[in-house]
This record gives sequence, C-alpha cells and structure tokens, in this order.
Amino acid sequence: MHRPEGIALHFDPFHLPPAVDLLYRGAEVVPLEPRAVRVLRYLAENQDRVLSKEELLEEVWSDVFTTDGVLKKAVSQIRRCLGDDAEQARFIVTYHGRGYRFIAPVTRRAVVQTAVEMTAPAAAHDPLVANYDQLAGRDAELATLGAELHSALDGAPRPVVIVGESGIGKTQLARHFRRCATEQGAMSLYGRFFDYRGARLAPYELFLDLLRSAALGSAANIRPDDGRPLRDLLEAACGVRLPAELFTDAQSAGDAVGAGNVGDHFRFVVPICRAWLALSRKQPIVIVFDDLQWADAASLDAIGCLMRMLDGERLMLVMVARADEADRAGHPLRAWLEENAVRRAYTTLRLQRLDEEDCRQVIGAIFGIRRTGEIPRGDLETLFRLTEGNPYFLVETLRLLVGAGAIVPETATRRWLWRGMSDLSLPETIVTAARAKIELLPGHVRTVVEQAAVIGDEFQMGTLCRLVGESEADVETVLSEAVRGGVLSTHGLTPGEDCRFQHSILRHVVYDAISPSRRRVLHARVAAAIEAVYGESDRVAEALAAHYAAAGDARRSFAAGLRAWRAASSRSEWRKAVAVIERADEMARSLESTEARLSCSEHRELLLALGQTWCAVGRGRESAAVLDRAVSMASAAGDDASLARALFLRGRTGTLLSNYVEARAALAQALDLFMEAGNTAAISRTLVQLAVVEAAIGNYDRSSLLVEELRAGGPSEELAALADGIVGWSLALRGRYAEGAWLLERALEYHDRLGEVRERAALLRRLHWTYLSRGLYETAIRLAVRARADSATVGDVNGEAKANLGIGQARLAQGLHEEAVSFLTRAIDQLATNGDAHCEAECLWLLGRARCETG
Repeated sequence: MHRPEGIALHFDPFHLPPAVDLLYRGAEVVPLEPRAVRVLRYLAENQDRVLSKEELLEEVWSDVFTTDGVLKKAVSQIRRCLGDDAEQARFIVTYHGRGYRFIAPVTRRAVVQTAVEMTAPAAAHDPLVANYDQLAGRDAELATLGAELHSALDGAPRPVVIVGESGIGKTQLARHFRRCATEQGAMSLYGRFFDYRGARLAPYELFLDLLRSAALGSAANIRPDDGRPLRDLLEAACGVRLPAELFTDAQSAGDAVGAGNVGDHFRFVVPICRAWLALSRKQPIVIVFDDLQWADAASLDAIGCLMRMLDGERLMLVMVARADEADRAGHPLRAWLEENAVRRAYTTLRLQRLDEEDCRQVIGAIFGIRRTGEIPRGDLETLFRLTEGNPYFLVETLRLLVGAGAIVPETATRRWLWRGMSDLSLPETIVTAARAKIELLPGHVRTVVEQAAVIGDEFQMGTLCRLVGESEADVETVLSEAVRGGVLSTHGLTPGEDCRFQHSILRHVVYDAISPSRRRVLHARVAAAIEAVYGESDRVAEALAAHYAAAGDARRSFAAGLRAWRAASSRSEWRKAVAVIERADEMARSLESTEARLSCSEHRELLLALGQTWCAVGRGRESAAVLDRAVSMASAAGDDASLARALFLRGRTGTLLSNYVEARAALAQALDLFMEAGNTAAISRTLVQLAVVEAAIGNYDRSSLLVEELRAGGPSEELAALADGIVGWSLALRGRYAEGAWLLERALEYHDRLGEVRERAALLRRLHWTYLSRGLYETAIRLAVRARADSATVGDVNGEAKANLGIGQARLAQGLHEEAVSFLTRAIDQLATNGDAHCEAECLWLLGRARCETG
C-alpha cells in the first residue's frame, strides 16, 4: 500500500517526528511530557514570530481549563531537556509580557508514515492529515449557547441541558462551546459521570476536584503547584470555608460524632454551591457536566441546588445527557429534570441527526475537501445510509475506511483519493465498527488498552503503569499509538485523569471481549494498582469494592465497601450509603460458610452501619431488627463503645417508630455509657434526643431540664438551634402556640440558612401541627407540603408519610373529605412499609372519621 509522507522538524541534535508527541536526540527518545512536546512543536513550527501565552494555552490546553503556570512549567521542562539557558538562550527566548519565540534554525524533512500514523489528528493547515475533530450542522445550537453565555456574563444565567442519542455529538458541541467561552473571558470547567462501578468516587469528590481547578485559576496569588489543603486554598481564593467532614478521614469523623450521624447531605451541598458563586464573582465560570444520566443522587442534588442559587451570578451550567435515559419514564434523571423545571427555568437543546449535506460538510472538513464532487456521490449516499446521520458513527466509519486503504492521501495532488467502497464490506453496527478499529491496533497496544478498559472510561497514568508493570515512558508510547488509532483520547478529561477512551462504546467493546477468567485476574490487579496509587483513601473505596467483587475476593470487597460506607455516611449521603452497605452485607453473607467469615467485631460494625443507614432513610422496622442484634452482640462482648452507639441508634429508631418508652430507655443507657467515656459530642446529641422523646410523651418539665442541661455546656450554634426547636415544640404541645411557633421559626431559620434539609423537614412538620391546632389550615398545609418535599429530597420515607398525614388531617378539618382520604391513604401505604405503628393508627382513625362524616 502506498504510504504518504509526513514532515519532521529538525533542530540539531534534536528532531520531532510527525504525528507522535515524542522528542528525539538522534535515535534516542528524550523523556518529555506529551503536552510539553506539543508546545515545543508549535514553537518550532512558528519560529518566525513571538507566540503569546494565550495562543500557546489555546493550542495545547484547549480541552481543559488551566493557567499560564502549566505553560511556564512546560517551557522549563523543554529547556532542561534541550540543555537551554533562559538567560543565554539557544532555542527559546522569553519576551516578558508578550510570550515566547523559537530561535534555533529548523529544517523540515519529509518522512514515510505508517498506516496507523495516517489516522493521527494534525494541524488543519496540512491537507494530507485527517482532522476528525469537526462540528457541523450545529450552528443553531452554538448560537443558542452563545446567547446564553452572554446572558450569564450579564448576570442573568439560564442553565442549558443538551440531550441526544449516543454519538450524536453532545460532548463535541460542549467542547467547541467551551473554547468559545474561554475566548469570551470565562473560566471553563468540565466534569463527567460514569456508569461503571469501578470508576466511581466518594460523594462530592468530582465537585471538590473542579473547585480546586477553579480556585487555582481564580486567585492571582495562588500558584498552580500550591500544596495547601483544598479547604484552606478555597478560603483564600473566595472566602468560603467548606465543612471539615469533607476533608476528614471517614473513620475519624465517625469516631468524633460518637453517637452516629443521621443528618442530611445538604449541609455539604450548600457550602459547595456558595463557593462556586463566590468564585464566579471574580471571573465568569462555565461548568459542563457530561453524562448526567449516570450522576448519583448526591451529585444531582448539588447541581439542582446550584441551579436554584444562580440568580444574579455570572455562572453558566451546561448539562449533557443521553436521550434514552432523559426521556424514559421512571428514570431518576427524567424525574430530576421535571422537578427542576418547576423550580428553575432552563433551556433544552435536543440534538438531531445530521442530514446528507451536513454529512458531506463533516467529511469535507476532515479531509480538507472544499469542492463539490471530490467525494463520489455514491460513496456519500452509502455513508449517510450506513451511519444514519449519527456524527460519531460517521467519523468511526471514516477512520476505518482510512485504515483499510479505501481513502488514501495522494502526495502529488495534495488531495485525498477515494478508491471506492463498492468492494468493501462496511460494518453494519457501531459495535462492529468499534471492534474493527480495535483490531487495527498492534497486539501489544491492544493488551494495554484491554487493561485500561478494566480500570474505567478514564484513568491515571500512574495506575496504568502499576497495572502493566512498565515505565511511564513506555506506556506513554503505547498510549500515543492508541490515541492515533482513535481508540483513546487526551481531550475532555475530568480533573486528575490523564487519558480516556474516545467513547464509552469503545471501552464496553474492549471489556466485553475479555474472557471471564482473565477479567477476574485483571480486576484483582486493578484493585492492587489503585491501592498502590491512592493508599486507603476513602475517595476510591467504592471503586475498590467493585473491583474486588468482580475479582471474586469477597473479603477485600467487604472491607472496601465498609470504607465506602463510612465516606458516604460521614457526608450524610444516605442513598449512596444504602447502596454500598447493602452490597457489603451481600459480600458478608457470601463469606458465612468460609474460613474468611467476619469476626465478631466486624459483624457488630456491619450491623451498626445497616441500622444507622436504615434509620436515616426511614426504614424503621429493618433498623430496629439489626440494632437489637447489635445491642446483644456488643453487650455479650463487653464492647461499651459499640454498645453505646447501638443504644443511641436504637433510641433514634424507637423515636422514628413512635415507640417512645423503648426509645427513652435505650437513650438513657446510652447517655450513661457516653458519660463514663467522657464523649462530650455524643452526650450533647443524646441529651437532644432524650429531650425530644420526653416532650413527645408529655413530660414537658423533664424535657425542659434536659435542654437546660444541654445549654449549660455552652453548646454550638447548631445545638442551640436544636434546643430552640425542642422547647418550641414542647410549648406548642402545651397549647402555648405563639411562643412555641416563634422558637420553632427561629430554629427553622438557622437550619434553612445552613441547608440542613432533614432537620428543617422535622421543624416544618412541627410548625404545621402548631398552625393546624390554631385553625390556620392553609398555612399548615403549605408547611406540610414543604416538609414533604424536604423529606423526599433526603430520601426519608417516614417524613414523607407524616407530611401526607398532616395534609390529610388539615383537609379533613376543612371538610374536604375526598382530598383528605387521598392523602391519608397515601400515608397509610408509606407507613405500612416503614413500621411506625403509632402514626399508622392515627391515619386509620382519621380515615374512619372521614368515612363516618361522608356517611
């Protein structure tokens, strides 16, 4: 097969070959990072002029947000490799305030390229190198995004949701728009979610990574290599200090709480959102969240909260989602989009498939074809019919045609020659096309790509090097071939990652082709590599649990799953906590009949975790059952610390189920144990719970004494607000509605300000009852509706049921019997699965009353 020539750049004794990011001294590769090589190449190609920092950043780092600090670092590395001196430069001269210029003589020489090298992306000015990074037929969508950007720059932002089928060009459109946003002076950031369990991080880690990038980019006095903790860095950049639990080891955080945290995650979400808003006041920000259909509940809550806080800020949100999930009834993303459409207006861009003319423009742009007729009409029609206007499918098919020699560059005419597709068997599906593309890679490259597929859609160089057992330079060379082959990419990465698969379809195809036995071996090796890179970081605990489970190592999967649970529960992300602890429980059950079964202490810890989690999400019956077992086991073992925690949680569960006598007994025992241990934080939490129980059963004086005891200890602002809520509730129960409502509303203001949704829901329900008792039914109903929404937000089924009960009770008092029966029936259904017999009985009584009143 004829092979075209490429251009190598020589500046003795070094040279840069075409289509590969490597620097050579003679025949030896000089160790230099790929992006630094690209900087060097661009400087050498444009030696006739001074290149500004902005131009170099846009050329080499156009796909990620960064600062000129990375450029300075790259130039420093280049000079070190070239043996250059900034003061007496032989290669690169610095023009202070202007940029850099390459001054050494450069010779351009033609070299023969391989078939793989022919597919590599290159600068648009070379017509014989295909440039697959094209966007066509999206002028209207880009114009809409541009208009929304201008609105955001003026302080009137409207979020944008980009929806379309897989491969339709959603990510490509977002990437091109991000370049436009950067040109307009905005900071552009990119985050992506994954469906692959082996790639999932602890709650909020993606947001923290993006905040670090934003903080480094927004503060002139902060260096890119600043080693300060993110909490301090962010406070220096924007004046917002995030909760310490976001940065504290989960085990330490759990020990500090002592009594067990069952708060809600919005106390983390709200400060994160405030940090974004503060940063956007220094420089406009555009954040793209890709593959939103795979975001976990905590991430969706964080994005939804940020959407509601955008008014008057220079911050634009762009969310990218697959249409299959966004349009499918019952999918969490569809429910989330519908819910947020009510709370905040947003623009939806629904991408359609390209028409035949758009496809022709894409093909022309890839191969530098500007005249009609250069693409044979029959071939164009075949490509359009085959790919049905899907841009990704079209580009992948063109890559295959180039690799197979159906389309080749012609050196003499400086044009691409179409040899015809009549005798070529084209792939019928994109999966077949993906397999064919992978088969074009050399065997040793396929082996490394296969191992990368087990890591995930994105991966760090350090993890992959550990996995394959090769040096970074060797792995970089292999990855460069996979990038040129269109299988991997270094564009559109989330913070902290080095490479990714060009499309998730490709990773799935590679992964699915691995035999089950080899897959188990690779998952075990991936888990070991991740642990070697990250240590015992809670950040990757869920991913480790998934890899060990896939490797058949239930023991290690359980241990990692328990760490993942601690990370989720310490950040009050209970929906995530339910998922990870139930998987850990499944692993523990699989070990019961083996020598690797759990020890007594591990079994107690698992029971406590299950009980705490189920209590937090309102699954009272299940929580009570496992906590009774935990109490018995801890008592028999003489483990007072576990016993105190189990008793406290059992008391909370008893309160949840309205079993106040049981709750009081358990909490009293827990209080004694905490006092013996001198656990001040746990003592305060237990006093709060005891005061709530005493008020609920009518022991108002005892409740007041407990609150006074709490206040005597000089409580925090949070505990003071909890005390206000208890006293206010106690006063309302005694018929002193005005005094009670005032204290309840003061407590509500505090929790509302901090975004503590779970506690806010409880206060709203108590305020509902206070206004209901005074005959102010519509006000009471509004409060109950808000309480129900808050309970649904944090996944508290019990809270939702009580709110529906309250609405039904108010409608019944108004004589609106049909509505009352509807809400009470809904509450009965929820309570039946929850186990709150007291509220269930009250619901039944109210339903009976409604039936009697309607005859």
